[in-house]
Amino acid sequence: MKVLVINCGSSSIKYDLFETETEASLARGLMEAIGSPQASFTHKVAGGGEAKVALAADVGYEQGVQTIVEALCGRGPAGRKTGRVIDTPAAIEAVGHRVVHGGEKLTAPAVIDEAILATIAENNELAPLHNPANLKGINAARQVLPDVTHVAVMDTAFHAAKPEVNRYYPIPYEWHAKYRIYRYGFHGSSHQYVSEEAARWLAKSPADTAVITCHLGNGCTIAAVRGGKTWDISMGFTPLEGLMMGTRSGSIDPAIVQFLVENKGMSMAEVFQALQKKSGLLGISGRSNDMRQVVESAESGDARSELAIGMFVTRCKQWIGALLAELGCKADAVVFTGGIGQFAKAVRKRICKGLEPLGIVLDEHANQAATGRGAECVSADGSPVKILVIATNEELVIARAAAALATALAQR
Repeated sequence: MKVLVINCGSSSIKYDLFETETEASLARGLMEAIGSPQASFTHKVAGGGEAKVALAADVGYEQGVQTIVEALCGRGPAGRKTGRVIDTPAAIEAVGHRVVHGGEKLTAPAVIDEAILATIAENNELAPLHNPANLKGINAARQVLPDVTHVAVMDTAFHAAKPEVNRYYPIPYEWHAKYRIYRYGFHGSSHQYVSEEAARWLAKSPADTAVITCHLGNGCTIAAVRGGKTWDISMGFTPLEGLMMGTRSGSIDPAIVQFLVENKGMSMAEVFQALQKKSGLLGISGRSNDMRQVVESAESGDARSELAIGMFVTRCKQWIGALLAELGCKADAVVFTGGIGQFAKAVRKRICKGLEPLGIVLDEHANQAATGRGAECVSADGSPVKILVIATNEELVIARAAAALATALAQR
């Protein structure tokens, strides 16, 4: 089955076409800066060519999806350069859509109908930067490909089975149901993929596996996955909680917000803009939100960049240690994924350093040799807890879910 995976942002459309029988990616690409004079379209065919073309500033989501389908069929400026991947749009049998927030109701992938669309819209207030854009992409794709099954896969869904002690906040109990405040967690498709791949590497069933998964990129989460389900995760109500990230602060004393607003004349909007866009690695280093550049600056002697790395590493250690304690100090593996987790070897080394008494023992040579592609073991021989580096594939998780639901629907 050929499944098109679509991930729409506020001004972007990311896509990947899969052949699910082989789980091969046939073509992928990105539209970015949609709605601006800088709008562009990059289309890549597996084992073939790549094309980057300009888009008109008035291209919207529906025209954007139409342009993607045309490129896959070998038409349009991009498709003519790269060649045909499918003969006609009818070759696409299902479309999987990334949806950031499923709230309390959407706790598993779902075939999209009017009721599902309404539920996603109800969660706009929980993810105002993401869910409205996800909905625009869904509506556009349903117009362009009206005769195929469309499936929503929520970032929050994989974490929905957390126990209550890890789902609630220590706030007035009635606030949870009244205001829908729960520790939802995010990056679910990534944590699902790498935890399942870790179980495969360990030659165990996910149901018999306990792993700590570290998704470290511009956004960062660390989760404990036990029995194929999330037990706990560093992010909660919003993607601002938890670890220090590229531009996000992660968890801070909430009274800091009140202090800045009431005593220093900042508005709530200014404070939250700073916590979301001007904090984290960027805020501390003053250099960049990209760990590669921060490491380079630190190696050149920049003290603030070194401080930023040290803070990032410390917070990762804290969550790994805490989650290991929650798992009863019994984990099969710690998994690193995401741009930092897969490729920042020196940072990975620093995170693992000092965790040897917890059974997490790094092999420095294996760590240095790791490519960040596929699944690789970088722990020392005899390490009680394996250390794995696994390249994440969130799009494949979405494609699998879409194919499964489309097949089930066709068999009714």
